[in-house]
Amino acid sequence: MSGRPRLAALAAALLTLLAVAALSPASAAQLPLSARMLGAFVLERCTSTPLPATPGAVSGGASTQVVLSSIPAACRGKQTSLRLFTASGAALAPTDTVTTLPAGAATATITVPSYPVAQASGLALTVATWGVPTTWTSAAVPLPAFSCTVPGSPSVTCAATVTLGTEWGYPTATDFLRSVSVTTTSATPVPWQVTINLSDPGFPFLARTLTDGQGGLVLVSTSGCAASPRTVTVRGTTAWGGYDQVSAATPRGFEVHGYAATQASAGLISCP
Repeated sequence: MSGRPRLAALAAALLTLLAVAALSPASAAQLPLSARMLGAFVLERCTSTPLPATPGAVSGGASTQVVLSSIPAACRGKQTSLRLFTASGAALAPTDTVTTLPAGAATATITVPSYPVAQASGLALTVATWGVPTTWTSAAVPLPAFSCTVPGSPSVTCAATVTLGTEWGYPTATDFLRSVSVTTTSATPVPWQVTINLSDPGFPFLARTLTDGQGGLVLVSTSGCAASPRTVTVRGTTAWGGYDQVSAATPRGFEVHGYAATQASAGLISCP
């Protein structure tokens, strides 16, 4: 081919590429594709049938496991990611748990960050990057008044124990204070997070407003005023020189004040 025809061919090819690049998504969708071309890069969803999901072993109202069952053969051995959510849509973990489903079993027990079982109401699941529907079933598990977890470290445990409780008001209680100690057996400092179940029968009433009686608490999330149980999750501030972490040698403490009536100050939660 002489120089001029070769240049003409290159110019024509360049114009064709530019024309394809300029196509809108709608126009591009009309380009003819053969079955062989599609089969080269399209993978099918392994199942459209919802997978049953339940909590694993429960201790102190919390679990570090999710159990998937009735996993079809087409899904086994594939990478999966999952995250639990509350009824309001709030995530119960900061990141997805990523693992691989067993290749030869219809049931998988997956380790996840510790979560309060009573708050879990749904599971977002992908298998081989495809979203797969699930049905979340959880037996009624009482959530303690105070429960502690270590975010991001499901194998590490902590405890939240009431060390002092006072109530006042006449003729019925209008206020309560609870002093709480946060402890762990971990020799290495770990972050702590405590969920307060205001619906627990150990409280004299269902608090409309809850405030930080000592200072140093950071609000992580609430269930909302209409939820049952009504919960508030807090952690320690990072501004107090390590107060956000707990170890066997260094327990932490905090105090919360509950009000039967709505307060002007929003506090940690304030309900009408």
